[in-house]
Amino acid sequence: MALAIRPAWWRTQEVTRQQPAEVQELAQRIHDGTFAYEPPGPFGEVVDRARKLARWGDCDGAWRVLRAGLPLWRPPAHDVLAPVGLLADPLLAPVITLERGKELLGTPRAGRTEPAPDPTEDLDPTGLAWLASEASMKLG
Repeated sequence: MALAIRPAWWRTQEVTRQQPAEVQELAQRIHDGTFAYEPPGPFGEVVDRARKLARWGDCDGAWRVLRAGLPLWRPPAHDVLAPVGLLADPLLAPVITLERGKELLGTPRAGRTEPAPDPTEDLDPTGLAWLASEASMKLG
Protein backbone atom coordinates (compact mmCIF):
# COMPACT_ATOMS: atom_id res chain seq x y z
CA MET A 1 0.00 0.00 0.00
CA ALA A 2 2.78 2.43 0.92
CA LEU A 3 4.44 1.79 -2.43
CA ALA A 4 1.22 2.80 -4.18
CA ILE A 5 0.83 5.94 -2.08
CA ARG A 6 4.39 7.23 -2.51
CA PRO A 7 4.15 7.87 -6.32
CA ALA A 8 0.78 9.58 -5.84
CA TRP A 9 2.30 11.80 -3.14
CA TRP A 10 5.19 12.79 -5.40
CA ARG A 11 2.78 13.66 -8.24
CA THR A 12 0.81 15.82 -5.80
CA GLN A 13 4.00 17.60 -4.72
CA GLU A 14 4.95 18.25 -8.34
CA VAL A 15 1.52 19.69 -9.15
CA THR A 16 1.66 21.85 -6.01
CA ARG A 17 5.07 23.26 -7.03
CA GLN A 18 3.56 24.36 -10.35
CA GLN A 19 0.90 26.47 -8.60
CA PRO A 20 1.09 30.14 -7.58
CA ALA A 21 2.80 30.92 -4.27
CA GLU A 22 -0.49 31.40 -2.38
CA VAL A 23 -1.71 27.94 -3.45
CA GLN A 24 1.61 26.42 -2.41
CA GLU A 25 1.38 28.16 0.97
CA LEU A 26 -2.20 26.93 1.48
CA ALA A 27 -1.24 23.37 0.53
CA GLN A 28 1.67 23.51 2.99
CA ARG A 29 -0.58 24.77 5.81
CA ILE A 30 -3.05 21.95 5.15
CA HIS A 31 -0.22 19.42 5.05
CA ASP A 32 1.28 20.79 8.29
CA GLY A 33 -2.08 20.76 10.09
CA THR A 34 -1.98 24.53 10.69
CA PHE A 35 -4.83 25.49 8.33
CA ALA A 36 -7.89 27.04 9.95
CA TYR A 37 -11.04 27.29 7.83
CA GLU A 38 -12.21 30.90 8.25
CA PRO A 39 -15.08 31.70 5.88
CA PRO A 40 -16.33 35.28 5.80
CA GLY A 41 -19.57 36.57 7.27
CA PRO A 42 -22.00 34.98 9.70
CA PHE A 43 -20.98 31.43 8.80
CA GLY A 44 -17.41 32.34 9.76
CA GLU A 45 -18.68 33.15 13.26
CA VAL A 46 -20.45 29.77 13.36
CA VAL A 47 -17.25 27.98 12.32
CA ASP A 48 -15.28 29.83 15.01
CA ARG A 49 -17.75 28.71 17.72
CA ALA A 50 -17.66 25.13 16.41
CA ARG A 51 -13.84 25.11 16.36
CA LYS A 52 -13.73 26.19 20.01
CA LEU A 53 -16.04 23.30 20.96
CA ALA A 54 -14.06 20.80 18.88
CA ARG A 55 -10.79 22.01 20.44
CA TRP A 56 -12.13 20.91 23.83
CA GLY A 57 -13.38 17.56 22.51
CA ASP A 58 -17.08 18.39 22.13
CA CYS A 59 -17.48 17.06 18.60
CA ASP A 60 -21.24 16.62 18.94
CA GLY A 61 -21.62 20.20 20.15
CA ALA A 62 -19.43 21.43 17.31
CA TRP A 63 -21.56 19.50 14.80
CA ARG A 64 -24.79 20.90 16.23
CA VAL A 65 -23.40 24.45 15.88
CA LEU A 66 -22.28 23.78 12.29
CA ARG A 67 -25.57 22.11 11.37
CA ALA A 68 -27.60 25.02 12.75
CA GLY A 69 -25.39 27.51 10.91
CA LEU A 70 -25.35 25.80 7.50
CA PRO A 71 -28.19 27.95 6.12
CA LEU A 72 -25.86 30.96 6.65
CA TRP A 73 -23.13 29.53 4.42
CA ARG A 74 -22.68 31.23 1.05
CA PRO A 75 -20.53 29.61 -1.63
CA PRO A 76 -17.46 31.65 -2.58
CA ALA A 77 -17.98 30.66 -6.25
CA HIS A 78 -20.84 29.25 -8.31
CA ASP A 79 -19.19 25.82 -8.58
CA VAL A 80 -18.64 25.26 -4.83
CA LEU A 81 -21.34 22.95 -3.44
CA ALA A 82 -20.39 22.77 0.22
CA PRO A 83 -18.01 24.31 2.78
CA VAL A 84 -15.22 21.85 1.94
CA GLY A 85 -12.74 23.89 3.96
CA LEU A 86 -14.18 22.13 7.00
CA LEU A 87 -12.44 18.95 5.84
CA ALA A 88 -9.02 20.63 5.68
CA ASP A 89 -9.27 22.13 9.17
CA PRO A 90 -7.54 19.75 11.62
CA LEU A 91 -9.97 20.56 14.44
CA LEU A 92 -13.17 20.42 12.39
CA ALA A 93 -12.44 17.56 9.97
CA PRO A 94 -12.96 14.85 12.65
CA VAL A 95 -16.39 16.34 13.36
CA ILE A 96 -17.57 15.58 9.81
CA THR A 97 -18.27 11.84 9.82
CA LEU A 98 -19.63 10.09 6.73
CA GLU A 99 -23.20 10.41 8.03
CA ARG A 100 -22.72 14.05 8.96
CA GLY A 101 -21.15 14.76 5.57
CA LYS A 102 -24.26 13.35 3.88
CA GLU A 103 -26.43 15.51 6.13
CA LEU A 104 -24.30 18.56 5.32
CA LEU A 105 -24.74 17.95 1.58
CA GLY A 106 -28.51 17.52 1.99
CA THR A 107 -29.02 20.66 4.08
CA PRO A 108 -30.45 23.66 2.17
CA ARG A 109 -28.09 26.63 2.09
CA ALA A 110 -27.89 30.16 0.74
CA GLY A 111 -31.54 31.03 1.29
CA ARG A 112 -33.01 27.76 -0.07
CA THR A 113 -36.18 26.56 1.63
CA GLU A 114 -36.22 22.79 1.02
CA PRO A 115 -36.69 20.64 4.13
CA ALA A 116 -33.49 19.67 5.92
CA PRO A 117 -32.61 15.99 6.37
CA ASP A 118 -33.17 14.35 9.72
CA PRO A 119 -30.30 15.14 12.10
CA THR A 120 -27.70 12.41 12.62
CA GLU A 121 -27.41 11.00 16.10
CA ASP A 122 -24.76 12.30 18.48
CA LEU A 123 -21.65 10.16 18.72
CA ASP A 124 -20.23 11.22 22.08
CA PRO A 125 -21.49 9.32 25.13
CA THR A 126 -23.57 11.40 27.50
CA GLY A 127 -22.16 12.37 30.84
CA LEU A 128 -19.41 10.26 32.32
CA ALA A 129 -21.01 6.85 31.66
CA TRP A 130 -18.15 5.92 29.34
CA LEU A 131 -15.79 5.94 32.33
CA ALA A 132 -17.67 3.03 33.87
CA SER A 133 -17.86 0.96 30.69
CA GLU A 134 -16.94 -2.70 31.00
CA ALA A 135 -13.76 -2.25 28.91
CA SER A 136 -12.47 0.64 31.01
CA MET A 137 -13.08 -1.26 34.25
CA LYS A 138 -10.72 -4.13 33.38
CA LEU A 139 -7.48 -4.01 35.27
CA GLY A 140 -4.12 -5.10 33.94
